[in-house]
Order: sequence, then structure tokens, then C-alpha cells
Amino acid sequence: MQKGVITTRLVNLYEAPCSSHLAHQLLLGETVTLTEDLGDYVAVVTEHEHYYGYLEKTAYRLYRADEPLYAAHDSVLVTDRMRQLSSDRRVLAGTKLEYTDVEGSYVAVRLPSHETIWTDIKGLVCNPRPSPSQITKTASTLSTWPIPYLWGGVSPEGIDCSGLMKLIIRLNGMDAFPRDAWQQYARIDRFLYAADRTPPAGSVIPRQELCAGDLVFFRQPPRDTVTHVGMMLDSQSFVHASRRMHEATGGKNCIAVSTFSRDALFGDYYAECCLGGRRFF
Repeated sequence: MQKGVITTRLVNLYEAPCSSHLAHQLLLGETVTLTEDLGDYVAVVTEHEHYYGYLEKTAYRLYRADEPLYAAHDSVLVTDRMRQLSSDRRVLAGTKLEYTDVEGSYVAVRLPSHETIWTDIKGLVCNPRPSPSQITKTASTLSTWPIPYLWGGVSPEGIDCSGLMKLIIRLNGMDAFPRDAWQQYARIDRFLYAADRTPPAGSVIPRQELCAGDLVFFRQPPRDTVTHVGMMLDSQSFVHASRRMHEATGGKNCIAVSTFSRDALFGDYYAECCLGGRRFF
């Protein structure tokens, strides 16, 4: 099957061709495998999450024969909220860029279009390694970014609860992490998760034992399945992307730091709905 690489800073992955229902988003440089040609759209599977969806054909270019996957080796990760590479080129936090040269405090990055641009190395990280302390630091930083809520969103331009978890983890060098909250809850390894949507036996951490860096999962009564996810900042508070926060700020920001009980916005809701957490780091 043919593979393609995303060539614009952010593209939508839809649930169906010609649909307005957003399933996921992909950043510049991400690789997809094409599974079916549908005219203006193609069915694809993402390289890192093995997530299925539909892309517009203008969103990518095909790899040449024997061309290595973009940013598979020498790469830097954008940690700035947004990086202006040139007057008409912007990239977003979490974007991985190939680099070809370094001179002093500047690095030459090569885009999927084969264009090379020199940019300040500040705000770019090479080969980050995840640790609980660094992931918590990233989560704390993102808790200060005003981001609107967007179902299926994964970037500072719009995000949902599981997209926020994915962005935090991606900013720490892990690409192969499931996209949806239920997949994250049922994760076994990398992008693998239990098809019955249940976590491996013994892997769920009770709320009272959660600590910084753990993912914490919630249900929406009367359902018992996962509908929401956040990341613990300490033993009592967690960061998450919330529709209610989005509405409370007039659509300007969905990122909330909440507690399980007596929260100013949510009251005791999250204590009542917590399913426990998972520890991946």
C-alpha cells in the first residue's frame, strides 16, 4: 500500500468521506497509509496510532519509491505553542521536523515539501525522553495555554480531552499512543489496546493512590464506560479539556485544573464519576 506525508500544519481526519464529523487531526509531517481512493478523499490509517479515517487529497503528498519516512531519524520536536518558520510557514506544538544542519543557535529544518528553512533552535527539542517529572511539567505548562474545545482536536488551535493527553505525551517524545480516551484506558502497549475496552487486569490505580503524571479516567452516569480523561498534576488535582470550561469562558478556553471534590466549577462530580487511573511512565 502507498504511504503519504501530511504537508500542511494541521489537517482534519473525518469519520466518513464528505463528512463534517471530525474524528482526529494530523500535524505536518505525520505519515499515513492509503487504503482506498474515494475521489476527493482517501481512506487512511495513521502510522503512529493505527487510527482509521478519511483525508482530503490536498492534505498530503505520496512518498517516492524508497524514500524514508519523514522525520524518522534526525528530527526536532516543536514545543512552542506555535512556531513561525517563515512569513508564510507556521507549525504547531507537537510537530516533528527533520533537520539537516546546525550552525550556532540555528537549525536547518527540511519540510515534507522538501523546502529547507533555517530557524532558531530555541523551542525545539531533540529526542525527548519521557519521565513522570517532565510529563507533569509539560502538563502544567499546557494548563496555562488558553485553547478552545474541539471534538477530535489535538493542537493549540482546538482540542478535546484525549487530544490533550496525546499532545502532552507527544511533547515528551511518544508518538505511538492511542487517540481516544477509551483506547488510552484499555492500552496494553504503544498503540495496542483491548478490543473489549477494558484495561489489563491489575493495571487500574484507585483514585486515592494516584500521583503526578498518571492518567485519570471518568464515566458519565448512568454509563460505566470511559467518557473523559485527565492527567494528574499532584495527588489531588488534574488538568483536562472540558466542554463546560469552554462554555464558562465564552468559548475561549477549555483547559481546566480541577479537583475531585468541592471544585469551583464541577463540585463533587469527578469524585463520583472517577474510574481510577493508569500509570504509563
